[in-house]
Amino acid sequence: MNTIFLSHAHIGHYPGLMYLGKEAINSRQLPVKAGTKMKEVLENNAPWSQLTALENIVVQEVFDRQQVSISSEVTVTPILVPHRNEFSETFAFWIKGPNKKVLFIPDIDRWDEWDIDIREAAKAADICFLDGTFHSPQDLAKIGRDYRQLPHPLMTETIELLGDLTGETKIYFTHLNHSNPVLQKDGALRKEIEAKGFYIADEEMEFRL
Repeated sequence: MNTIFLSHAHIGHYPGLMYLGKEAINSRQLPVKAGTKMKEVLENNAPWSQLTALENIVVQEVFDRQQVSISSEVTVTPILVPHRNEFSETFAFWIKGPNKKVLFIPDIDRWDEWDIDIREAAKAADICFLDGTFHSPQDLAKIGRDYRQLPHPLMTETIELLGDLTGETKIYFTHLNHSNPVLQKDGALRKEIEAKGFYIADEEMEFRL
């Protein structure tokens, strides 16, 4: 069954739901898993409330560390992470298939603010998709913004923290900001990161679990 899991209510993480509406796909009762506050955002605020009123989507509440079965072989477990949370809670997800276990954390403020040790979590995963929003403080400097206004762990910090684990866990960076120089596929910086054993997630990648 097709199912959507929403991490939180920041731009880029839920506006795509609009394409499920009557003006586009016009889906029917598509399950959307979301936390308590995220569910309220979707059900009580236009234009998302139209999706629920017309039953294009059915928002189903999920809770911290409570496993959700989406098939006989695949489970997803939401895990709360610290990430500003102006409008909703923020979830990371453990995704477990018959053969592999994936840790998906597209957004978090800082690794040391989480109540889970990211090193131990990464060791427990076969594949990690981790917050790669900014590579370094210089990412936003050219447009006069301070990356600390938008808390995310820097890729440089994550590489230093987890660099010795790439032999046992495949670690992909995801959620790259448009300012991140690693987006240049043939760039020297991307090649340097890949030489250290890390990967950059690209659109339309598929993984067999």
